[in-house]
Amino acid sequence: MYLLNLGYQWSNHDIVEGVIINASGVHIEQANRRDQIEAAKWKLFDPQFYLKTLDLDQCRKTCERLSTYPWFGGSSVEFNSGEYTPTAWFQEHKENVQWDNNIPSDEEQITKCIKDCLDFQMSIGVTHLIAPIPIIENPEDEFAQQLKWIDVVENLQSDYDKPILITIAFLDNLFFYEAPLENKLFQTMLDNLSVRTELDGIYVVPIQTNDATLKIDDKYVVESLLYLCNFMTQNEKVVVTNFVDSLGFACLGAGATAFGGGYSNKEKRMCLNDFIDASGGRSYPRFYSFNLISDLYSNRDLTKVKDVRLLRLIKDDITDVCTDLYSELKSGGSANNVPNWRESLNNVTTSKQHRIKCFKEKTNFLNNIEQIEDKEEFILEWLQSANANRLLLDSKLIDNPLSDDSNHISLWLSAFEEYLDNK
Repeated sequence: MYLLNLGYQWSNHDIVEGVIINASGVHIEQANRRDQIEAAKWKLFDPQFYLKTLDLDQCRKTCERLSTYPWFGGSSVEFNSGEYTPTAWFQEHKENVQWDNNIPSDEEQITKCIKDCLDFQMSIGVTHLIAPIPIIENPEDEFAQQLKWIDVVENLQSDYDKPILITIAFLDNLFFYEAPLENKLFQTMLDNLSVRTELDGIYVVPIQTNDATLKIDDKYVVESLLYLCNFMTQNEKVVVTNFVDSLGFACLGAGATAFGGGYSNKEKRMCLNDFIDASGGRSYPRFYSFNLISDLYSNRDLTKVKDVRLLRLIKDDITDVCTDLYSELKSGGSANNVPNWRESLNNVTTSKQHRIKCFKEKTNFLNNIEQIEDKEEFILEWLQSANANRLLLDSKLIDNPLSDDSNHISLWLSAFEEYLDNK
């Protein structure tokens, strides 16, 4: 299943089957009042406890929102609807922000943190609970800190009537230098998760340490995700991956239950540097090509594809919101002749919808494949075809390349092949 990440701006939730509300995008009173997605088959709330180490001075806007939640300390300003509007309350809260980077260490504190978090999720009507677990960032700790929190979750499970997913958030550079089957930390994770038979599942979030790329670009990290998905689903656990963008689709082929994604950088990946305060970014419409595993600028990139007579490579990516775009290109025109696809600042409403519809369609198709071996074969063929198609396209555009490079495709393909050989 494809789950749409929701931050501050909530839109397009009516065209997906499930959503993930991100705590960093809304303060607690906004989250309490967001009831328009009750029809979603899956409704998750990511408490984002892995952002606990953010620096207040650098990431003030995000910390202001997160600090309203009790598992981040909570607001010192009590909300009273008779006294405040949510906006006025939050304004006063921002003037009195308390931010503590310390991770609770004793069992009583840990229990309160987890219970506060799960109770809040129950109050807003989620379908699955996500338990806050500290980020995995110290290999010398050997997963011991996280196991302490998982113990508490197991003790609390009987208090809740919904599945609880354990957050597995890790810095990706922990897995850069060794294959996962040889990585001591990774093996320790698997060994310990395997004996937790009462766990309902995991919620996996790789934290990218390189902000120069939107996509995971390390083979061992990709392999680690695939092995983790396969291992947990063999044990009949729910596995949700988030912030890995198109790679989440490949994870479905390794057994994952669902993956989260979106359109903006913060919806596609998890990188701590993305939360550093800065002026607003510049967003232009991009056409998502499933067949090329690429996000192409509507005019500057698709014009190049048209000019080298390779529009057939994106023919199967067309959804009902971009038939006019494809027709215009086929007739020799450009995206700038199609109002909803004109490459102008913030003209992204239709390109967002296309991306969602594309993932939804392909995910539904994959879900109808019953045997895991057949799913693996589908993913393998998808990666192989995308790699061949981009090689052809890039060879035609060697002097005027596309804006979205294709390095990730061959890397993901190699990782998936390695996973198939060794799983």
